[in-house]
Amino acid sequence: MANKKKLSEEEKELKKKEYRKKYREKNKEKIKETGRKWAEKNKEKIKENGKKWAEKNKEKVKETGRKWRENNKERIKENAKRRRENNPERYEEYEKKYYKEHKERYKKNRRKNYIKNKEKENENSKKWNKENEERKAKYDRKWARDNREKVSGYNKKWKDNNKEKVIEIRERYYANEENKEKRREHDRKYCKEHKEERRKYNKEYIKRPGVREKINKRNRRSSRKRRQDPIFRLNQNISRGMNSSLKSRNLSKNGRRWEHLVRYTKQDLKEHLEKLFLPGMTWKN
Repeated sequence: MANKKKLSEEEKELKKKEYRKKYREKNKEKIKETGRKWAEKNKEKIKENGKKWAEKNKEKVKETGRKWRENNKERIKENAKRRRENNPERYEEYEKKYYKEHKERYKKNRRKNYIKNKEKENENSKKWNKENEERKAKYDRKWARDNREKVSGYNKKWKDNNKEKVIEIRERYYANEENKEKRREHDRKYCKEHKEERRKYNKEYIKRPGVREKINKRNRRSSRKRRQDPIFRLNQNISRGMNSSLKSRNLSKNGRRWEHLVRYTKQDLKEHLEKLFLPGMTWKN
């Protein structure tokens, strides 16, 4: 009798399962709708239950997450890209917040990833820089403004370690006449806009230890060159004479070279004067 009763209970359970299965198949949409409504009403409850379950099953959650990420790498990238495009400001804010809270961890992971994928990272970096030139330039300017001392220290260190390279870069840059004029124009504009600042800075700069000696050394070198190099002396004399003449008429060279004003180079002048030399005359006498 006991076996019959047990068997009948098992049959009842099977019938119930069968009935539920059939009901679910017939009423899929209804069940979904009911589930959605319940979920909307019980959001907090679902979150709470989810948290509790996750706390109890931490290892299981990690393992499941790891497996899912491995199997859905492309999907993760695509979703991240879409979120970034749809919410750039929000995403940027989140990244800044995360970086502030996990600065050391972020740097460590970034460095680790860079060492592991050096070539790929360099390639991606070049590609991103090319596609986001304006954004990068804006960020670089902002970073440089916020870290002036750091930038200054880094530049000084690099120049000290690469003196020959610095000279080579300068020579190559100033060999182009257009770059020279561009630099002069920039300096003129800056001097005009920051007269008081420059005056104040120069006064303070001269008081620094070793600066007066440096200026005197430069002046002595210039004097020696004037004595030894007649073309250098000629160039300076004409420049000073022209500047003095213009000043007396309330005019200015505005930082331009005298050659640009008269359209005549010092080499042309040298050759012209040499033609006027009498027998026995040289640049030395």
